[in-house]
Amino acid sequence: MKKHLLSLLAIIAVLFSQAQLTIDSSNAAVVGITTFVSIDTLPNDGVSAGASGSGQVYDISDFDLNIETITPVVEPSTAPGGADFPDADMAFDQQEQGSAAFFTKSASKFEFVGVSFPDFAGGSEPITVEYSDPETQLEFPATLNDGFVDDYYGQESFFIGQEFEGQQIDSGRITIEGNNDALIDGSGRLITIAGEFSNVLRLRIRNEETQTIEACVVVVPGLPCQWVEFQSETTVSVEYGFIGAQSRTQLGGVQYDENETTVQAVLANTDPEITSIAEYNVPTVSGGLYPNPAKDLVTFKGEVTSAYILDINGKRIETEVVNNTIDVSALAAGKYTVIATNAAGFPEQHPLVVSK
Repeated sequence: MKKHLLSLLAIIAVLFSQAQLTIDSSNAAVVGITTFVSIDTLPNDGVSAGASGSGQVYDISDFDLNIETITPVVEPSTAPGGADFPDADMAFDQQEQGSAAFFTKSASKFEFVGVSFPDFAGGSEPITVEYSDPETQLEFPATLNDGFVDDYYGQESFFIGQEFEGQQIDSGRITIEGNNDALIDGSGRLITIAGEFSNVLRLRIRNEETQTIEACVVVVPGLPCQWVEFQSETTVSVEYGFIGAQSRTQLGGVQYDENETTVQAVLANTDPEITSIAEYNVPTVSGGLYPNPAKDLVTFKGEVTSAYILDINGKRIETEVVNNTIDVSALAAGKYTVIATNAAGFPEQHPLVVSK
């Protein structure tokens, strides 16, 4: 009997190992998606990335929204400075800042190949830093206990042609070099402000990066300028990212200081495509809207900060909250669901009927 029991346990172990999530390039970002990232830069006490190992429950839902970024993923040629990245596959276009991050994706890895940002000297063209040695973000296929170590490097010079503190500055130079030490050290279930995600992997990355800014100073007019270090800063952090098949970008993340004693930021993926009612247990607030049915204006009984509407097909319809009220006059008659963010920063759903 003991021999048969051991054989049975061995079979169960094999079955569970085969069920373990594996991420490949088909799960990574592509042109055409939009990323929605909510960030808590002042994390509450007790928030943590949890423990390593399989079968964990990772709860980072104790969250106060400080920053929200919405970033489209576009063809590199359409992003600022895209002409300098002919080999990139995609760009995360941070339109409001006039900057972009460029990436390549292959069957074996997802890499960061450079960045563009506005010319702080006032030029019309953006400054671009192309990495001669790209930064690996993730290697494929990726599953529990997989890891990698990667060095990266990028440098770019640019013309300034201005006087600064009595010295003529001909050019500037930015150098970025660093190292990622990565390991997928955990798996299990993730809970964020967006809901619950089953079968996720936890990716731990220790990152050390040095950014150096130099100025080429004209010491003697008519002679070549000389490079002088203006600023150099090295930062070390430990970041935990949670990845799963539900999204092409991370589902959440926790960033620590070098010694993992202080949580510096918590991130949550709040993409409406993955935070649908069917996917998550967003609490339903019955009777939270009035009037209901409605024809034009609908008011929330509890305070909300933002909202959007889903039709019966799950299509998102944008709306604006003004004095705790939304306008539904443009909607056709039918059943809808309103997804709102309450004053505490948590999502909630409200059934709504529009009548004409």
